[in-house]
Amino acid sequence: GASFWRKANGTLVTINNRDELERLVRLLKSFQEREDGGFEGQLYHAPELEYVITNSPHYNSVRAQSFQKFIGEIQKGKPVEKKRLPARFTKLLRPYQHSGVDWLYFLRSYRFAGILADDMGLGKTLQALVILSLERVPGRPSVIVCPKTLLFNWQLEAKKFTPDLKVLVVDGTPGERRAMLKKIKTFDVVVVSYNTLKQEGSYFVKTRFNYAVLDEAQFIKNHATKSAQIV
Repeated sequence: GASFWRKANGTLVTINNRDELERLVRLLKSFQEREDGGFEGQLYHAPELEYVITNSPHYNSVRAQSFQKFIGEIQKGKPVEKKRLPARFTKLLRPYQHSGVDWLYFLRSYRFAGILADDMGLGKTLQALVILSLERVPGRPSVIVCPKTLLFNWQLEAKKFTPDLKVLVVDGTPGERRAMLKKIKTFDVVVVSYNTLKQEGSYFVKTRFNYAVLDEAQFIKNHATKSAQIV
C-alpha cells in the first residue's frame, strides 16, 4: 500500500517508490560527515550508488569526472594488470584460472567483493586458495564458510595445491569447537560450516579476518536469516 510523509507545513506527500527510497537511505547511512561539511563512504559502495542515481526517474545527480572514470573502469571489469605469479602457480593454473586470479586481484585493488561463478569442476576452490596463499597475513586468518559436506574438501585441496597454508577445520562438539577457536590466529585459513558459524557467531563477528570466502553462497540468499546476518 501507499505510504505517506508529512512535510514541515503539515501537507501529506504520497510515497510510491518506498523500496527504492529505503535502498537509498540504507546506502546514505553508510556515509560519514567530514569536518569540512562533505561526506565520505567506502569505495565498494560506489557501484551501488551509481546504479541507484542513474536507474531511477526520481533522482538526478552531478558526478565528478574522476567518479565517472572510476565507474567506467570497474564496469569494464578489466584487471588493472596481469598478475605475475610464482612458478609453482603458473605451472598449476590453466589460462582461464590465471585470469580468475587476475580478476580477484582487480577486485582487491578496489577492496571489492566478487563472485566466482564458473561451472563445477573448473577450479574455483583452487583460484581462491591461490590468492589466500599469496596474500596471507600473519595473525589474521582468512575464513572459508561452506556446507558441512565440503569442510574437508577444502582441507584436502589446500594440502594438495597450497601446502604452505596452515588450515584449521572448526567442527565437532561445542567444547571442541571453542578449544579450536581459541587458537584461530595461529592458522592461515579457518574453514567452518554455515551452521557452526551461526552457532559460534558471537566469536566470529568479533574476529578480524583477512579474506572471507563463501562457498555455495546460496545458503545465505535470504538476508533476513541469522546466518546471512552473521556472514
